[in-house]
Amino acid sequence: MTESVPPPARQILLVDCDMFFVHVACLEDSEGADQKPRLLVGGSPSGRGVVISAPYEVRAFGVSSGMPTAQALRLCPEATVVPVSRIGCPHNSRAVNDTLRQMAPVVQAALIDEFYLDLSETERLFRR
Repeated sequence: MTESVPPPARQILLVDCDMFFVHVACLEDSEGADQKPRLLVGGSPSGRGVVISAPYEVRAFGVSSGMPTAQALRLCPEATVVPVSRIGCPHNSRAVNDTLRQMAPVVQAALIDEFYLDLSETERLFRR
């Protein structure tokens, strides 16, 4: 009787692009982003909607993703609200996905800014 060898454990890596939406907003309006370092992405300046993303500088005021924009503006009145880019976000998400595919044989997008990489049995590829 031959003993079966269990398959090696899978190695899954989650890549979460923190502040993805803020970076896309800055890429689309690089001059404006320099003058408005406190960007809130999502919602509207009238306070409707929710914050999709905020830079660390704004998070220090207690602002977080999913928070109503009106509440975020009360916590950080100097913040500038910008819309989510309907063109830039998908384009940049594909660029991130393409880059990750150069590093891992299996990449699965979970969200526009989150990806799972299956790194199982890739140790040989990344030896020093």
